[in-house]
Amino acid sequence: RFKRKGMGFSKSKTNHEDALDFFQAVYNYASPHQGLGKKKTPAMSVGIAKKIWDIDDILRFQPIRS
Repeated sequence: RFKRKGMGFSKSKTNHEDALDFFQAVYNYASPHQGLGKKKTPAMSVGIAKKIWDIDDILRFQPIRS
């Protein structure tokens, strides 16, 4: 997403930030990690999530903006 090597690069800073936010959400909420135990995500290990989220949950999530 940083360099233009194909059509998947971010053309603006806002698009780049959105793509990174989505990647971080998938990594922390939807991807179980073997080092944390079976069927456990980083968000579950620190206690901010009770279940493994699927992509639908991430896309429907409405953050609280202050």
